[in-house]
Amino acid sequence: MRISLRQNCVYIKQLNLVLNVAQRRASDGRLGQEAGDILTLITFADESKLFDRLPRYVASGPDDMPSSRLYERDFEALLSLMRNMNDNILSFQSAIVTVNN
Repeated sequence: MRISLRQNCVYIKQLNLVLNVAQRRASDGRLGQEAGDILTLITFADESKLFDRLPRYVASGPDDMPSSRLYERDFEALLSLMRNMNDNILSFQSAIVTVNN
């Protein structure tokens, strides 16, 4: 059974969720904004314990799943985001060690 995007939107609206999202910086690129939006939604769902209320989608086999093509440029952008996250984690780690000492 396939569920349309419209059905998904109706289902999500029925949850009556309130999500406050911070304004974006002008320096963020489109890909950075989209990745940030996805992470914000996942974090919100996790902190609100909503994963069990969200619909689950299954496929009878991999042939029924949409293909996800990752092009070289997309992969470079993803790697760049991951490097930035790693740098942030390292700086947080050093700050925590400093505070702890």
